[in-house]
Amino acid sequence: MAALGPWFIPITVTLGGFLLGNVAKEDPFTHRPSHSTPKDTIVRMWAGMDANKSTSQDTSLAGATPQVVLYDERGDHIGDTWPDKNIPEGGFFDFIVTPDVEGNNVRPTYMQINHVMYDALCISAIQVQYAEGGSSTIYGDIPAKFCGWASYPSITQFRVGSDGKEIYQPWCFWMDGNDSGNPPWEGATWTPTDHFAQSVNLHIPDFDGQPDVISAYQANRDLICNSEGRLQAHPWVPETISFFRPPLSYGNTTSDLDGVSHEKNNLDPNIVIDDFVGANKWPQSSGNPHFVVDYEWHWNWHDFTNYKKRSLAAREASGSRHGKLYAVFESDDPTLSADYVCSQRNVFGPHYANAQERKFCNLDDRTVWPFCDDTHTTNCFDMESHTLWGDASAPAGGSVGTFGVGSEAVRTAILSLDGRSTLGL
Repeated sequence: MAALGPWFIPITVTLGGFLLGNVAKEDPFTHRPSHSTPKDTIVRMWAGMDANKSTSQDTSLAGATPQVVLYDERGDHIGDTWPDKNIPEGGFFDFIVTPDVEGNNVRPTYMQINHVMYDALCISAIQVQYAEGGSSTIYGDIPAKFCGWASYPSITQFRVGSDGKEIYQPWCFWMDGNDSGNPPWEGATWTPTDHFAQSVNLHIPDFDGQPDVISAYQANRDLICNSEGRLQAHPWVPETISFFRPPLSYGNTTSDLDGVSHEKNNLDPNIVIDDFVGANKWPQSSGNPHFVVDYEWHWNWHDFTNYKKRSLAAREASGSRHGKLYAVFESDDPTLSADYVCSQRNVFGPHYANAQERKFCNLDDRTVWPFCDDTHTTNCFDMESHTLWGDASAPAGGSVGTFGVGSEAVRTAILSLDGRSTLGL
């Protein structure tokens, strides 16, 4: 049985890739939706946020709500939601999951997130608020910074630490219904590092940052990043998702499936890493000691297709919020340099400018440029006009280096963000 510790400790990740267990101080029930019922599970999902609050509508890390599907430890379907809203940048949306079966109060342990709309969303955190009380918080850091999924350095804030005075800003990971118009080249392998997932499944208990879990993941990240039952990204909504069967044991616990106590095995690579497990359809054959099970679920594609067409037409009529996604994320964080952001292969989104170091990261080609000033007038980025200027060229009838009095070199604009068109995001 999936057993949690005395309390669920969210896992945070430093820029250097070190894992930490940080107690979340957000009260999960302070803002519980008024129209929810005691039997409902609430899944609260936060979108990423740009540092420029005044231009947050232009550099949208926000996006359409995905579908959320919850399962219990057996892999039985508990309930799901319908994707018909939006999550604002830096804000959250509460998904109310009502159990399919009246009176079913089994705690969900598996979650599937399906982003089927063509409106990319960068997810910075997910909090599951259980019907019987308590909650589990999963930050975007594990997919984004630890496992290297397509992501962005969001500044959505959360209170952590024993006194709740420490502010933490997890990175967000991207999801999208059409991979933002960037499908893999023919014959290429799809990876969540280079592409936006359409579907993600995760096993909630395995994001509980107890000390032994932190140590094991730090020593072998395959325990979480290469374990399809724990965390997996898909280029499309799959027909099946993966479950551990029999359930993992987190200590001296009794499985609610077979009534037998099992030794702790949740950190055993022979049990959880994809290289060592097999995938089989439910139900499990009695002879196998362990493997990942695929559970088939059903989607009403006719209704979804009609809904998607209506939603797409409505967005085209009103104008996409992602029309200016490639505006500049203006940061003054001395710990997050433009050089670092540009060096991260999995970072996608608005171009990045750091005011402290006075450098600009062009995420199109991952090149770094100084800010324009009295010293740098070419091959620099102008923060006022949001223009990346290249080399100077000679004015008409002249040549570089031979300008007469009154002649000035004409700078070439490499990138003008105010007039930047969308790339399907």
